[in-house]
Amino acid sequence: MPKRLVVAGILVSLSVSLAAPAAAQSIEYIDPAGGFTQVVTATAGGVTTVHVSGQVGEGGGLAMQSASLWQRIAQRLEEAGGSFSDLVKTTTYIVDLDPATFFALYQDGVPPAVWNLDDHAASTVIGVPSLANDRFVVEVDAVAVMGVGGQSVAREFIDPTRSFSQAVTTRGSGPKTVYVSGQVGRPGDAFAEQADQAYANLKQRLEAAGATVADLLKVTVYIPGYGEDNLRALGAVRQKHGFTDGSAPASTLLGIQSLYASEAAIEVEGVAVVR
Repeated sequence: MPKRLVVAGILVSLSVSLAAPAAAQSIEYIDPAGGFTQVVTATAGGVTTVHVSGQVGEGGGLAMQSASLWQRIAQRLEEAGGSFSDLVKTTTYIVDLDPATFFALYQDGVPPAVWNLDDHAASTVIGVPSLANDRFVVEVDAVAVMGVGGQSVAREFIDPTRSFSQAVTTRGSGPKTVYVSGQVGRPGDAFAEQADQAYANLKQRLEAAGATVADLLKVTVYIPGYGEDNLRALGAVRQKHGFTDGSAPASTLLGIQSLYASEAAIEVEGVAVVR
């Protein structure tokens, strides 16, 4: 009797394996740079996701370096077979970010090919005290998604503005992926109130994309002047919004220099996969 049960189990396992073979996957490393790679692509199910390392520029000032680094991002995307129109998420790091002036200066350095896109990627902008070298004042990393081998990729740009979308969804033949821009509270409110609003906004963006907190894979939290009191308040907010043990996403918490507004106390971004 036990032998028959074991055999039945083997037959079931074989039938599942034959009915649902693993999708072919491939990883490509483009331009290794000694300890890291400038571009890494992952292809599965006719969809390629392109991860571009942080790119920096040359020249004096934010505008000149922005223009230079975007040329390098264009080159990296082209090496992977993509273009600016494939971008779904960017993160911009600016040294000594001045909320009063950075947008105009940064806009001057962004090429028309990016600025004039019909649909903009999700985005997060944060201020940092320094980058890899003292001469760099801005760095941008990027994620792009594109179809290969005739596979189309459906994209949805949620709550777009003139420079970014609050969320971007992509879907090929597999599950839908959601990239959510950095979400904030109302500058000037107490930290706990801003955190509560930031997480509420994150949930709202996910819902607009057809996702929930349970679909989140990764969250990154940025807090200027981080202290342990922030962590206690943040824990209560996470629990309130459904981030419970056993199903909470991976998370990174960073103490940074500044955000887009001088009184902004927290920013939260996320990546989700709708299962």
